[in-house]
Amino acid sequence: LADGHVVAAPPRNRPETRIDVTGAWVLPGLLDLHAHFREPGGEASETLETGARAAARGGFTRVVTMPNTSPPMDDPERLARQIAASATLPVDLLPAVCCTRGRAGREPADLRALHACGARAFTDDGSMVADDTVMEQVMRLAVALDGVVMDHAVVPERAAGGVIRAGRLADQLGL
Repeated sequence: LADGHVVAAPPRNRPETRIDVTGAWVLPGLLDLHAHFREPGGEASETLETGARAAARGGFTRVVTMPNTSPPMDDPERLARQIAASATLPVDLLPAVCCTRGRAGREPADLRALHACGARAFTDDGSMVADDTVMEQVMRLAVALDGVVMDHAVVPERAAGGVIRAGRLADQLGL
């Protein structure tokens, strides 16, 4: 410990040491499944470095970054550059990539090439893939790659002006 923070794990062969952590929270590093680091294209809001430093200060050791960047994270070369740039960050970066080209929802991105670069999660975060045929293709590809599809399941036409999904609770609340 240094200044109240864990800075390193003790060596495994070190004799037992007791540390009084009364009043403190001690837990494994946290995983953020949905982070927006905005790089590339939105560096004025957040970069890989500033996002990773903030995550580490909050107790996160792994962060899944969303692909709704500008340009979108749908290109293997762009993904490879991001992964290389993240090598020195204080948290493990797990980039989610677009499931469709340009996050446009019209055709699957090259999931095989993105997977080969290290992607394991596919999402058009912020946009729903409304075409069922395209989403089925994405899901079948993701299964074949042992990947995960993270869907932004909001149909804008149905959500417009809404505050809750129709159902018993909505009826009880008069919404």
